[in-house]
Amino acid sequence: MGAFPNFQSLLTVREKRLGVYFSASERIKRSSFYYFWGKFWAIFRQNIDFFLFNGYSIYL
Repeated sequence: MGAFPNFQSLLTVREKRLGVYFSASERIKRSSFYYFWGKFWAIFRQNIDFFLFNGYSIYL
């Protein structure tokens, strides 16, 4: 029973980090949406970093 509150706090911290404040059914409906946009945003930020630090030559 001592490890269960730590597990709960870990879950809540992870959910707060991901910005997920929905119930279970809402999360099931929106999980693919947030997964897609999370991947898109990560790739977009990587491309912005490439543009800022490596210049445009890598895309030509």
